[in-house]
Amino acid sequence: MLCIASGLCAACMLARVEQERLESLKYERATIYIKCIDDNEDTKTENNSETAAKRPKIENVRPSRTRRKLKGSHELKVSSEITLRELKVMTMQICGAGPYDQHIMLGEHELTDHSQSLASLGIFPGALLTLKVRLNLSFIYFIYLNNRNLKNKENNKTKK
Repeated sequence: MLCIASGLCAACMLARVEQERLESLKYERATIYIKCIDDNEDTKTENNSETAAKRPKIENVRPSRTRRKLKGSHELKVSSEITLRELKVMTMQICGAGPYDQHIMLGEHELTDHSQSLASLGIFPGALLTLKVRLNLSFIYFIYLNNRNLKNKENNKTKK
């Protein structure tokens, strides 16, 4: 909580806020949320006009600081020091796709540097990341051909 004194300069306040923001990027076993979407779906998680009509506005109520788990999202416990590559390995169980077929978005920005830590990517505890899976069709065709060749070899061995 920030306490503002009348003698505090704006530069000092901004420096303090920035320091607190950077400190919140150091965490262990914090929860982040991964929302898996089809590549054809829109990246927006909610339609704001639709949700505004559904929820009545409550005046003078302090907003909750905890994020509710969204439908279709998965919770992961992570450290700020793990890399994007390690996060993608963790999400393999969720989406069933390898790290290079996964496209993780923070807001509208795709996270692409696999060697960066979650802290350096600006992922705070409670963040909602969007995961898109785009399978490489040439790779799928390659696997299909290999499986077909293996079956042909097995059939030839059984005939002999």
